[in-house]
Amino acid sequence: MLKKTNILKILKVLISFTIIFVLYRQFDLKFADYNIAQNLPLLRKNYFYLFLLFILMFIQWFVEAQKWRFLLCKVQYLKFGQSIKAIFSGLSVSFLTPNRTGEFLGRIIFISKENRIKASIITFIGNYSQLLTTITIGLISLFYLPNYFNIDKYLDRNYYCVIIFFTLIILNILYFFTNKIYDFASIFSKKNKYLSQIEVFKIYSKKELLIAYLYSMFRYIIFIIQYYIAFLTFEIHISLIDFVILKPISILLVTAIPTVSITDAGVRVSSALAIFALVDISTNIISATILIWLVNLVIPSLIGLLFFNKLKS
Repeated sequence: MLKKTNILKILKVLISFTIIFVLYRQFDLKFADYNIAQNLPLLRKNYFYLFLLFILMFIQWFVEAQKWRFLLCKVQYLKFGQSIKAIFSGLSVSFLTPNRTGEFLGRIIFISKENRIKASIITFIGNYSQLLTTITIGLISLFYLPNYFNIDKYLDRNYYCVIIFFTLIILNILYFFTNKIYDFASIFSKKNKYLSQIEVFKIYSKKELLIAYLYSMFRYIIFIIQYYIAFLTFEIHISLIDFVILKPISILLVTAIPTVSITDAGVRVSSALAIFALVDISTNIISATILIWLVNLVIPSLIGLLFFNKLKS
């Protein structure tokens, strides 16, 4: 029989090969489909912008690592370096799951066994704070969409604004009152052995949830700045106001569409083209979108793969 260590080595090789293959196929297909090669001279010309993108990429993921570490300290202390490794490893594993939902699997392997269920729930809380940021800023931007698109043809503008407003309120209530999830679960399963695990839903004060939310907001702002720099890299001319309104809508659209790793880059490109077509801008947007996808997801995933394969157990 195979020893446990040998099985783990085989699993690492299989997972690593699959991730690399998926990344290669995405990059190869998108590079060919969208003819990105024609814009490579702009990358060489605007290399300083490219350098800034990489710096901001690391800052963005460092912020995410600190947020996760901040939330996790209620259950287990984790050094910042370990948190970084967990975040990048989670990115790698998430490429094999729809909408990158398997991110927590790559993270919890750095957590002690008895805390892994709690760490998974904490990852969910942290991800929800990021999702809430994306939805909140996206919905606020939607208030201004009628300036670009005649929404009155399909929906009364007053109803449109009311729907957005109440959606924002409900989503924020769900986040800042996560303790109610535990209270609700305890009504039906007071003797459930997993009830002690989900008690993490009630261990955070509203102030701590707000801090996590602010971490997410900071990371989102960095992400928006990266996109604007990518536009500058490929010399896409757009007013800052139009960009600040339309880009969050594009990001919201990507978030709302279910994807798997094979189609992820394509969905990002399609949503960007659809939204920025409202201001008659399409030239080089494909290249800018693919560049952000490469810098923010593909390269960190490859880094995470190195951390994943160095694990001894």
